[in-house]
Amino acid sequence: MHIYKLLLSCVAVTTAVAMPLRSQKPSAIGEDVGKFWQHFGEEMVHMGEMEGQQRASTHTQVFTDRPLATKKTQAVKDVGAYWAHIGEEMGRKWAAFVERRAMEAEEQARKELQAVRAEQVEAMKRAEYEQHRKQTAAEKMMAHERAAALRRHQMRLRKEYMQQQQQEQLEEIETRAQYAMYRAAAAVRHLVNDMTCIIKKMIHKFSALLVSAFNY
Repeated sequence: MHIYKLLLSCVAVTTAVAMPLRSQKPSAIGEDVGKFWQHFGEEMVHMGEMEGQQRASTHTQVFTDRPLATKKTQAVKDVGAYWAHIGEEMGRKWAAFVERRAMEAEEQARKELQAVRAEQVEAMKRAEYEQHRKQTAAEKMMAHERAAALRRHQMRLRKEYMQQQQQEQLEEIETRAQYAMYRAAAAVRHLVNDMTCIIKKMIHKFSALLVSAFNY
């Protein structure tokens, strides 16, 4: 009967200890487990004492049964002390294990945080490089556009200069042609005047020869 009560109490203590574990820190779990096993051992000791007292009071042959009851009570007490010791050892080991796992988890979290930060820094560097590349590409495009516009402007100025030079050359050629025509016309006038004078002189001489011939 007492064994069933002990099991029920163990279940109750297990439930009472296990339920808050989710909301507690990892370092406190070992202490809770140790307390559970210590309580388990204390309950076994208490149950052993009660079992011994009941056996001592119910048996009629008290003198002969007392050593048996005493042995059973001592055995239960020894088992309870054993489980209490086991509970303390398990509590310390569990606490050390939880602390170690907590430190490992903290170290892992620190490494992951460093990795995330390194990745963020790398992402920022890539973003800056991409922005710089786009800005450089845009500046190169603008420079190409400005160079193309400058070349078009230079070609337009060169074309206008060539047209102006051709116009000036045509005007100079036309002026020279007009001057040459004027000189040719003047030369023709001089030639006509000279020929007219020569013809007049020849006519005058021929007339004089005719007059002198008629006189003879």
